[in-house]
This record gives sequence, structure tokens and C-alpha cells, in this order.
Amino acid sequence: FFGSGRYVRLQLTLLNTKSSTRTVFFPKGLVWKCNNGNYQNGLTCQTSWVCIPANSTRSIYIDVYCANANLLSNPTTNTTYQILGITTSRTIWKLLDLIGWKKINYEMYQQFTKADGPGYDEITQRMQVMVHQLTDIGTGLSDEDIAFIQSIPELMPEEIPLVDENSQYPEYFEEYKPSGK
Repeated sequence: FFGSGRYVRLQLTLLNTKSSTRTVFFPKGLVWKCNNGNYQNGLTCQTSWVCIPANSTRSIYIDVYCANANLLSNPTTNTTYQILGITTSRTIWKLLDLIGWKKINYEMYQQFTKADGPGYDEITQRMQVMVHQLTDIGTGLSDEDIAFIQSIPELMPEEIPLVDENSQYPEYFEEYKPSGK
């Protein structure tokens, strides 16, 4: 599993037709629109990246945050999504900038213990409430919300994929692996 979120889990099949391993990046702020208007749309709150070997496919699951509170139903296994692009909402970007490179993704959480910060379930539960506050309820982040986000450990600088001057990620960046694994 990759990503971070509650209620919206997407199954993706990725294809690499190149002769070398490539990395697919799902950047923070990515908006996933449900193709059926009865189900929740999704939001990626932390960048995830997945390596795909040369000339092969790879199926993954990625969790994203529901952007519709209780207004719409949870998606079913047959629900399809499309990527709309990166949000331009200043309100959402205040949250995303605060998150920075915090370890909120499932694949990143595996590295630290409860003593290092909040647990993954607590992270996704609290973050989902924050996303709903911003997208549906119209309230901002509380001081407690900000303190909670600040309590989450960050990636080390060498673990962060850098973008170039054109805001492009590298063609290959090693998939995130917790220390010692």
C-alpha cells in the first residue's frame, strides 16, 4: 500500500514500456475525480512514488483522502477515477505546505514507532477530519491541528525526491524503503 488516507483506496495498474526502471510520482495536491458523481473524490496529501521495472506492469493500491465529507458514499470496488491535476486551492495548500515532507504515508510510517510520533491510524483519522474541515465545513485548522501535524516525523533530506527547475521529478528515484528493510 502507498499513500495516506481514509475511505478512498484506489487500485492502479502502472505500465512501463521503457528499457529501464522508471518511477511514477503521485504528488501532493493531486485531485482524483470519481467518474460516478455519487461517490467521493480524493486528494493526495503527501507525495508517493512507485518504481516500475523495465518493460513491465505493476499493480498497487494507493490511499487518498476523501474530499467530500459525508455528502457522498464511499466508493465501491467497481468505481473508477481520473486524475484532474494538482489543486490550486490556497486553503488546501496551506495544509499541504504545513505537512511538508512529514511521514504521513503508509509506506513511510513503517519506519517509526509510536514513541516517535502518532500512529498511522491516528494520522489518517485526524488528517481526514482536517481535509473535511477545509473542503466541506469551511473551518480552518485549529492550533491543535497544527500542533498534531508538527508532531509527525519528517523524511530525511536524502529521502526526498528533488524536482528540477521545470518542477519535474527525476525519471528514477529509489522507492521509499524504511530504514533497516
